[in-house]
Amino acid sequence: MKKGVLEDLFYGNIEPMDIKSELSDEVLLKGSLLFKNENSFSQDLSKEKEEEFEELTKKWLDYNLANCSHYFIVGFKLGAKMMKDILEEDK
Repeated sequence: MKKGVLEDLFYGNIEPMDIKSELSDEVLLKGSLLFKNENSFSQDLSKEKEEEFEELTKKWLDYNLANCSHYFIVGFKLGAKMMKDILEEDK
C-alpha cells in the first residue's frame, strides 16, 4: 500500500525546510539590495555600534523566524479548513 502525504507528514518523513526550491527573481533582488545596504551601513559604524547592530540583527532574525512560523501554521490551518469544506461538499 502506497503511503500518502499525510501519513508521511505524521511519521516525520517530510521536512518542509529540507525541500529545495528556487528563489524568485524578486526575492533575489531584494536580498541583494539588503546585503549591499547592510555592508555599506556597517562600514561606517564604530566597533561598539557594529556589535550593537549585529545584536539587533540577531534579534530581528529571531523575531522574523517566529513570525514566519506563526504564519506558516495559520496558512496550513486555513488550507486544512478549505480541504475540509471541499470534502464535505462531496457528501
